Order: sequence, then structure tokens, then C-alpha cells
Amino acid sequence: MLRTFIVVGAAFSIVALAAAEDMPAADAQTYVQTIASGQVNRLSAIAVDTVNGNNILVANGDQIDVFSASGTYLRTIGEIGSGNGQFYAPDGIAIDTANGANVVVTDLGNNRIEVFAADGTFIRTFGSMGSGPGQLQSPTAVAVDTAHGGNIVVNDFRQ
Repeated sequence: MLRTFIVVGAAFSIVALAAAEDMPAADAQTYVQTIASGQVNRLSAIAVDTVNGNNILVANGDQIDVFSASGTYLRTIGEIGSGNGQFYAPDGIAIDTANGANVVVTDLGNNRIEVFAADGTFIRTFGSMGSGPGQLQSPTAVAVDTAHGGNIVVNDFRQ
């Protein structure tokens, strides 16, 4: 049985590689397909939405681009800015499968977390610049603890 890994390839593309189930991800060498060839220019994060057909979400510049598992462009979530649904350097993406496959994004430049429905509809934001409870200083990665109701865990760079 093969496992598939999504990696960054040459020429601004995302490549799917496969490896045997017992093989480390670093040894994946069997080419599967190229996804989003030439469409990614500033990649900072990738996530796979296993609830909605294995769509691939890519933090690409100041937006999140969504591609089907076969590489077809589906939609863009967000744009540059500081308002709801806008980003300034999204740097981490997680899929919250405990709450309907919501998309959770670290907004590095705006020092906050934004949450969207799987279709890209803005739901909420939390966090602000600072070092107190609930405040962030450059959130860089995010994960969702689905075993405990969808707690959002953020890696935050603090000086």
C-alpha cells in the first residue's frame, strides 16, 4: 500500500509523491502528479482537507488557494489586508475536522488567527498583537486537537 505526500516542487509547483506504507516520508520517490504547476509563487503552508475530497489548501502570498486533489484550481480564500477575511502573510493552515472541516489560518502579519468555513466563508478571528493572554506575536503554525473538541493550538514566536 502506498501513502501520498505533498511536497514543493520546482517551477512554483506542488508535487504529489508516493512511498510504501513502511517507508519514511523523506524517502518518497514515486511520482504521482504535479498540482498547481506555475500557480504558486510564495508558498508558506500546505494542508489537505480530507473531509472534502482531499482538496489541497496552499498559503500563497497573502491568500489561501484551494485546489482539488487532481490539481484543478477551485477558489481563493482571503486577500491582502487587515480586515475580516484578509491576511498579511498567512503562515500556517490546519483543517478543523471536529467542527465541519473549518479552515484555520495563522495570520502572521496581523498577529491573529482566522477561521473560515470549508467554502471560504469567513467565520471569526481571534488574537491581537501583544504578550498577554489571548495575544500573539507572529503566529507561525497552527494545529487542531480534534480528539478534544477542536481546540486550536498555535505556535507563536515571542521575543
